Amino acid sequence: MKENDMQIEEFSVNEFTSPQCVKIGDNKPLALQMNGDVVIGGIFPLHYLVPELQPNYQDKPPITVCNGFDQRAFRWMMTMVFAVEEINNHSSLLPDVKLGYQILDSCDNVHSSLQALFSLISFPESVTSGNQIWKVKNTINLANEKISGREGLKSDDRRPNLSLTQEESLRCLSGSPIPVVIGLASSSPTRAVAQVLGSFNIQLLLYHLKKGNFTNQFQERVYFDTKGEPVPLYDIVNWQKDSKGKIRFVKVGDYDGSAPQAQQLRINESTIVWTGGLLQVPVSQCSAPCPPGSRQARRPGRPHCCFDCLPCADGEISNKSGSTECIKCPDYYWSDKDKVKCVAGIEEFLSFSETMGIILVVLTLLGVILTIIITVIFHCFRTTPIVKANNSEISFLLLLSLKLCFLCSLVFIGQPSAWTCMLRQAAFGISFVICLSCLLVKTVVVLLAFRANIPSSKGPKLFGPSQQRTMIFCTTTPQICLCVGWLLGAPPFPIRNLTYQASYGKIILECKEPWPLGFYLLLSYIGLLAFLCLLLAFLGRKLPDTFNEAKLITFSMLIFWAVWLCFIPAYVSSPGKFSVAVEIFAILASSFGLLLCIFLPKCYIILLHPERNTRKGMTGKYNRYTP
Repeated sequence: MKENDMQIEEFSVNEFTSPQCVKIGDNKPLALQMNGDVVIGGIFPLHYLVPELQPNYQDKPPITVCNGFDQRAFRWMMTMVFAVEEINNHSSLLPDVKLGYQILDSCDNVHSSLQALFSLISFPESVTSGNQIWKVKNTINLANEKISGREGLKSDDRRPNLSLTQEESLRCLSGSPIPVVIGLASSSPTRAVAQVLGSFNIQLLLYHLKKGNFTNQFQERVYFDTKGEPVPLYDIVNWQKDSKGKIRFVKVGDYDGSAPQAQQLRINESTIVWTGGLLQVPVSQCSAPCPPGSRQARRPGRPHCCFDCLPCADGEISNKSGSTECIKCPDYYWSDKDKVKCVAGIEEFLSFSETMGIILVVLTLLGVILTIIITVIFHCFRTTPIVKANNSEISFLLLLSLKLCFLCSLVFIGQPSAWTCMLRQAAFGISFVICLSCLLVKTVVVLLAFRANIPSSKGPKLFGPSQQRTMIFCTTTPQICLCVGWLLGAPPFPIRNLTYQASYGKIILECKEPWPLGFYLLLSYIGLLAFLCLLLAFLGRKLPDTFNEAKLITFSMLIFWAVWLCFIPAYVSSPGKFSVAVEIFAILASSFGLLLCIFLPKCYIILLHPERNTRKGMTGKYNRYTP
């Protein structure tokens, strides 16, 4: 065994086998003391700078000497001294009993606080006599009996005849003569001292005063509750700097536990001066609260009180300062420009009263009027060769279908309803199929009439009016069946589309097509007939210049295809009412192309060159220079 180990073992045996009481630690120098029958302990952080010690675990640590005098703790100590002196001077409170005190410095440190505590609970040699032991033990009982109104015997009469050995044993078994310890400030030293005190059964001298009730010299009522706790009475002070920069304590309120519940806490906020000389409560944040219409977004790696203010997204609001989240507006509502309240969404559709709607209506009526004028001209000159050519019945049917094409565009304008949604695409699809069927028949008649390059060919007889009507009926029937089945099985219906609300804050009133394939089949069939017309007309492009119907049909079909090929991407990419406007423009543009390309040259001959509206002019035998 090493030498150091033997010394430690020998020390332990000597300490625990000694017949005398063992001192727990070296006595720390007292800051202030006064003898008395009952000695109250006090531990206050009179200093706050503790030197750093490097223990070597071989020598006993020295008594800590602290620096940095604390005036506030000094006032606490003097308050205790004053209270003890006042009790001693109050003859009716504890007669025949004198209170004393022993006060030590805790240095606001756990180690120094425990050192001070051990110095209090270890008897110094000067107070180990039998008389003092018995008087310390008996004083608390005497005080309790006095307060309870019972007369007790004098302490000398109660003292038994104990030998010195018995008195020493009693002193060791009965524990410390300190009945209560007052003081400390910080939480860590207080917890450490409280745990040690509990092990020595040291009790709130106030417990023995729980029935006390008196008024001191300041006319303040002093009493305790049933648990021996004093009724709390505190002054609320505010640290303020004077004109010279010195700290002064200003009372700004108080707390009185004896007052009614609603009147216990009283604070005069107008007398409070906050940090920086502010008269208003400072904001304990590194960022100012976000205004309404925005939300707080934490800055990564920064404290919770540091954030950035981000504006609420479209369709969301925040109506108070410091909001951490934005509130989404309900359906059919939208955030206003400041993002502080939800307003009803703007319902949008292609209206008759807006500029775009007015322009489309004017173009539609212009097309209808022009079609009617041409129809009247053809009716008036229905017996002339240029009108009778290619079956005038087909020409009138073509003019009627073009008139329907112009009029169907009006169904797309205005607020959608159940019947307009069902009528829109069906009217458009059937009207254009009738128009293209008439053009297809005209193209076939032209090709058959001039196949043999003679007017008396038998081609027109093989493809007469009845065959032409049959062809128009056969090519139109599939589109009619498709539209009827579509409307009966899955008809379009009006909806309030919120798809664009997130971007524009608008509610689009439009027609919902539950079976989009029906619309695509309708367009595909129109495209098939247009392709056949273009192909057959292209084959007859070399017909004589005196009868250029095939060239006119070819040119009109090229315009038709150009319009509808541009329509498809524009229709898909246009939002809301603009998609409807694009479709109407496509209908009007293709209708005007067919009307002007097919009938305008004929009207020009009928009205301005009637001399060419003859059989010779139709067969190419007309000489324009013959008088």
